Parts: sequence; C-alpha cells; structure tokens
Amino acid sequence: FPVTIQASTGTITIDASTTDLFSISALAATGAFQTPSNPTNGQKIIVRIKDNGSAHPLTFSTGFAAGGVSLPSTTVTSKILNLGFQYDTDNTLNAWQLLASSQEV
Repeated sequence: FPVTIQASTGTITIDASTTDLFSISALAATGAFQTPSNPTNGQKIIVRIKDNGSAHPLTFSTGFAAGGVSLPSTTVTSKILNLGFQYDTDNTLNAWQLLASSQEV
C-alpha cells in the first residue's frame, strides 16, 4: 500500500502509478488538485488532507468528478478530510470520481 506524504503546497500533483494514499499535511494555501497521472480503470486513491490551522479552499481540475458525493470546496480548520476516488473510463468519463468523503468532527 504505497503512501505519499506531501507538506503544504498550492498545486497538488499525484502520480497514480506510485501511490494509493496521498496525504497532505499542514495545507497552507489553496489546494489546487491536478488530474492524477498514470491511472488504470477501476484504480482507487485515498487523499487525506489536513490544513495548517486555518481553513483553505480546494479546487479540482476537470479530471475529477462527483460520483454521488460532491467535491469539497474547503478544508475545516485543523480537521482531517479523507476523500476516496476511483478512476472510471465507463461512458468515456475518464475521470477520478469521488465515491466517499469523510470529515473529522
């Protein structure tokens, strides 16, 4: 189960061929998610985000799609946000669908 841990950054780039869990610690800027590279149909990735004590906006490229769960637009101050994505090529979607979202309370 490959894990990638990234400190705070504005542009978030994930290589799907090298990680199953992408963890962002101390997010200190707008988290701008780029489409993960090197996906395979049906592949899953979990993204874990924690901010630096202040809420920060989240944006997602067109390579992401809501899959029954809306894409979040911000972090919650000092709380962990877990996002479960699956890559889907059905119906020529070719996007990472958000299937689950869990916010620490």
